[in-house]
Amino acid sequence: MTTLPVMHTLWLHEVREAFRPACTPDASVWDRARAVTYLRERFTPRFQVEREAATSLTALLRPAGVGELRAAGDQVERLGERLARLATFHQKAAEFSATAEELVSALDEWCSAVDFAADHAHEAGLQLA
Repeated sequence: MTTLPVMHTLWLHEVREAFRPACTPDASVWDRARAVTYLRERFTPRFQVEREAATSLTALLRPAGVGELRAAGDQVERLGERLARLATFHQKAAEFSATAEELVSALDEWCSAVDFAADHAHEAGLQLA
């Protein structure tokens, strides 16, 4: 059985690989457009599903953990939107690359927060059938 942290590690690797061609010094607008296609068609839908699943954990978390999880998710969404806006501008290549790195880092932090939340949910809040 694959655990959540393993799934997140594999996902982070996939995201890095999808953005890598768009973040090289000689990347073209088309390389960045392909990265944004990945972002819109694969990354965002998965992130939305995972974020909804993580939201279901919030009833079992301490209030501080809920805030951290929401803030980390909001950061991932903001950076994804920013990355999509930067893709078509030639003069924004360096900013695109930096934002892609920030997005991967923010996703890593969010995944870690989800993994922690899943491991530290209040057992008292769990209802077993």
